[in-house]
Amino acid sequence: MSEISELQRRIEHLSDRADSFSQHFDRIHQRRIADFRWRVGTAIGIASVVVGLIALFYQFYLGPRIAVTNQAANRSRASATASKIEKTAGLSGATPEGIYKEAGVDFGVTDTLSLGVRLTNMLLENSDYSLQAMQGGNLRSGDTAVFYRAFEEGNEYLIVGICDLWCYDIDLALYDRKATDTTPIEDATPIRSDVLNDDVPVIRYIPTGTEELSIQTRMISCDSESCGWRANVYVKSKEEVTSDEETTPSS
Repeated sequence: MSEISELQRRIEHLSDRADSFSQHFDRIHQRRIADFRWRVGTAIGIASVVVGLIALFYQFYLGPRIAVTNQAANRSRASATASKIEKTAGLSGATPEGIYKEAGVDFGVTDTLSLGVRLTNMLLENSDYSLQAMQGGNLRSGDTAVFYRAFEEGNEYLIVGICDLWCYDIDLALYDRKATDTTPIEDATPIRSDVLNDDVPVIRYIPTGTEELSIQTRMISCDSESCGWRANVYVKSKEEVTSDEETTPSS
């Protein structure tokens, strides 16, 4: 009987020890969980503060400076575009300041392709030209694209090439379609071309008869895998051309 009692006492003692160990390990586990949660919370808090500081730095310091830089670049590129178009088309007077603002030149945007298209459209629409056709896409350096248009006798046409931020040089050439149908366009002689080292090629052309012409765009320099481009064809009707000639003072 005494042996049974001793056995029961030992069992109870072992059970108490087991409970004690279990409670001890539970406390260790809970402390580790609490410590882990504290570390995670601290890391999240620090990351949030860093992100907030970066956002403030961009908003109040870096962002405005980037916008100013983009605005200056846009204004320089827009001025060059307007000057080239005015010179080629023989437009009189400087581009009105309102056109720059309305086109979005001073907003610091980086989509220079859309910006150039808006500015060109507004500038020429104010000078009795209307947009007749447009072609565009993406080209890598050295690649070309060709499209065809009918040109009517007596009308005045202006073909303007425009490209995106990564494009530094793009060319335009105008060919007789009959010649390019029988000869590779690389071997044909262009009727008109603009191969200057710039990103705003402009061709002015007044056909002496109604004719089908090929318009070639060549991407000369693109500082990216490919660059976006547009070639817009603007027309001034023969009535407007005649009117302009009649109102031009003789020297």
